[in-house]
Amino acid sequence: MEQVAQHVSLFVAAFAADIWLFFDYVSLFQFKREKETEEQSFRRSMGNMHAMYAHESTMTFRLESLTPEHRWQKAIQDGSQVTIFHFLDTSGLVEPVPLHALTRNTNPYLDRGWCRAEVNWSSVRGQTAQHQRIDVEVTEKKQKGMDARLTARTPVAPEAFAAEMHSAAFTHRSDADAVVQLQKKVFLEKVTKRRKLKLEGVSLDQMQALAESLPYFKELKSITLNDFRCGANEAEAFVEAGFLLPTSPSESM
Repeated sequence: MEQVAQHVSLFVAAFAADIWLFFDYVSLFQFKREKETEEQSFRRSMGNMHAMYAHESTMTFRLESLTPEHRWQKAIQDGSQVTIFHFLDTSGLVEPVPLHALTRNTNPYLDRGWCRAEVNWSSVRGQTAQHQRIDVEVTEKKQKGMDARLTARTPVAPEAFAAEMHSAAFTHRSDADAVVQLQKKVFLEKVTKRRKLKLEGVSLDQMQALAESLPYFKELKSITLNDFRCGANEAEAFVEAGFLLPTSPSESM
């Protein structure tokens, strides 16, 4: 929350306007939904969730880091509790439960099926700057070198995304097929009509993903690239698609 507040404050200052935030979990009615109107609202939201992440007038701020181990252990030692709904038994209770009694989800952010879907929905906009990872620490950048700043995400072709879903973690594995179909729907709706693409801070693996998805950009007229990594195979794919890649200090091949 501190990182989100600090990052968003920059936009508040820049635009001198209110910034509206949508948090997936806390912005939707969760269990136990007491009223039929709450259930209807939740179902309507789930059916249109992708619109929040793919809309051209929204931005996505992504935090991939999980709670550090020392903070987790301190919270347990302090006797911290979390209020939960007991959906695995018949009690139907909503009550606080000690943190140590809960099963911790340690799956990395990008290994989670729904998180991957949200990342992909967020990556089909016309500018990568509309989708930002905001939790890359200075120490991490130093450890991984300058390429650690290349955190932009590019569109992933439906067949590549479907293959990724085989290894993705889901609380309910049955969600996988629905996620695959929705990703394909959003991808085709956005990408096939895209005329301009502006990319910055793109790593080699994301350039590879973009090269695979280029054939779907039927209406694309121009690509602006700044600060990226590109190999020979990716450069060839761009040339075959009718785009040339000039090199400069901020662009390497």
